[in-house]
Amino acid sequence: MLLTDVEGVLNKDMQLIKEYSNTEMLAQITKVNHKGEVGGMIGKIDAAVKAAQSGISTWITSGRTQNLLTRMFIQNEHIGTRILGGAI
Repeated sequence: MLLTDVEGVLNKDMQLIKEYSNTEMLAQITKVNHKGEVGGMIGKIDAAVKAAQSGISTWITSGRTQNLLTRMFIQNEHIGTRILGGAI
């Protein structure tokens, strides 16, 4: 899990990408962050891609979300962006 100050990875239309598993979507989203500019998200995406190539799923989500771990892993709520392990 990689924590950031935004809700997750955004696409070119500034909409949250909830889940993705191919490099074509990655190429589109590495160009912008929540302000429409390249930012610290690139390092998080690179780390998530490396993990996915090793079969490990990764979440990029806001560290400001209340009760994040409980909501994600006990209540099974989808929060942030999930990069599927083994799919990239």
